[in-house]
Amino acid sequence: MTRIVIKVGSHVLTENGGVAKRRMLALVELIAHLKESGYEVILVSSGAVAAGYTIMPLDRKSVANRQALAAVGQPLL
Repeated sequence: MTRIVIKVGSHVLTENGGVAKRRMLALVELIAHLKESGYEVILVSSGAVAAGYTIMPLDRKSVANRQALAAVGQPLL
C-alpha cells in the first residue's frame, strides 16, 4: 500500500479570521477518494494555534498562550 502524507498549515485551514470549512471539506473529500483508491493517507496539520485564535484571540507571543490556543484549536480541526 502506498502511503501519502498531506501537510496543511494554518493558511489552508483558516480564512477571514475563522475556520475554512469549504477547504476542509475539499480536503476530507480528497482524502476519502485517496483511501478508496487504496492509498494510506496521513494528515499532518499545523493550524491548531490559528484555529484556536479564532475562538480565543490571545497574544501569540508567549509559549503558554500558544499552548492554550493549540489545545482549543486542535478539536476544531
